[in-house]
Amino acid sequence: MYQEPRTSRDQEAIPARGGSGVNGPEVLRLDHPNRSDELQPIAGSSVSRTCSLKRRTSGAVGFAVLLGVVVIAAAACFAGSYHIVNTSGGLKVYPKASLGFNDTYVRMNGLSISELRHHTGLVGVMSHHGDLRYVPGGRAIERAARAGYEVSEAINRLDNDYRVTSSLHEAGRIGAEKYRALDEKYHLDEKAVAASEAMKRKAQQINTWLKGR
Repeated sequence: MYQEPRTSRDQEAIPARGGSGVNGPEVLRLDHPNRSDELQPIAGSSVSRTCSLKRRTSGAVGFAVLLGVVVIAAAACFAGSYHIVNTSGGLKVYPKASLGFNDTYVRMNGLSISELRHHTGLVGVMSHHGDLRYVPGGRAIERAARAGYEVSEAINRLDNDYRVTSSLHEAGRIGAEKYRALDEKYHLDEKAVAASEAMKRKAQQINTWLKGR
């Protein structure tokens, strides 16, 4: 029987996993068309899984970025549209008269009357909602507003009155300190008491003399 001579390519073979043929160990020839077709689906499925994982990862990252942008935009819109005020009655939220980022958060119960000059817009909004009771000097501002003054003018008048009153209190404090210092040095209280007693005695003497006439 005639047999085709084997070429060097036919002789290169790889032992198969387990098992043996009739004439010896079964070998897997790389040039066999059926065997090479069996190896292609394995590599293809690995590449497919890798591409699918990359697509899922990129999709998750894109969704997270989009969600972050939406959250930041919503926070910016809220900050530009509302006042958040910390008052003695708790947190209050008021819509702003105009879009902007001024007075987005204000601790009202920590402000002085002089500092209200920098928050006239917020005080006007709180006056519109009837919440001037949470503003320092709110009753005076409310009375001035009822008298026809604008909120900014009422705040200026209140601040001026507050400055004058503060100056008078400061002058009184300084005078009291000076008097205490002089009293410690010259015993003014004792001298004042002695002078008062002497004046009383003199008045009594004059009264007795007038009655004797």
